[in-house]
Amino acid sequence: MKILMIDGFDKYLYPQEIKTLNEFMDYIKEHKNSFIELKKLDDENESELFFIKEDVKTTYVNFNNVTTIEETKVNIITNTEYDKKIRKIANSICEGCPINGASELGCDTIKNKRRHINLDDETCSLREDAEMMMDSYSDQLDDEPFNPNQITGKDDNILLFHNKKNKDN
Repeated sequence: MKILMIDGFDKYLYPQEIKTLNEFMDYIKEHKNSFIELKKLDDENESELFFIKEDVKTTYVNFNNVTTIEETKVNIITNTEYDKKIRKIANSICEGCPINGASELGCDTIKNKRRHINLDDETCSLREDAEMMMDSYSDQLDDEPFNPNQITGKDDNILLFHNKKNKDN
């Protein structure tokens, strides 16, 4: 479906009866110096090409402050259809992910995963970062198990680290 993209990122449906960018520009000229009611597509989800029909919101745009208007294509689908697509992707890309199921990161429910799973290219914005963090963390760990005897010295006293400025402590 063709829609309006205003100022390079906000996406809106054309007003009823308007089908092209030229028609819309004429519409703006007719409504000069006023706010125009438009239906804004919610951009809370990761996908740039898929939007949820039920999340479309009415908003008023002041075209005196707009710098660019262009036309782009997107898919508008229902909540049910969106979640079905997310679930299908999540079944494969979330398996084995170190943060899958973590509620504090929004990886616990399909609805929360909407913010991370991109339907356009079937990727998760958090998975690569999570795997890099886990790799970095595991690189910092010793391969050998912890041995408490390594920190004790003569007479089994714990060795103290001395401050270089004051070696008398």
